[in-house]
Amino acid sequence: MKKIIMLLTIAALVFAPAAFAAEAAMPMGHEQTDRVTVYQCPMDHYTAEKAGTCPLCGMNLEAKEMPMAEAHKAMEDSKTK
Repeated sequence: MKKIIMLLTIAALVFAPAAFAAEAAMPMGHEQTDRVTVYQCPMDHYTAEKAGTCPLCGMNLEAKEMPMAEAHKAMEDSKTK
């Protein structure tokens, strides 16, 4: 029984620091790493991947950083307008 406890203690001492180091190196969430810059009309009419002007109102598109999933949805919504 003492051998098992000793082996478990040694295993915990060896593997615990590696587990905590790996966890600390990982990003907190995907939103932080999966962000993209898109260009949106100030009136929220249109979203594009490149700078330019809104084809609906002619205003200059403004750069905006957002999660990738949100950016794809905004661009899909722009196609339906």
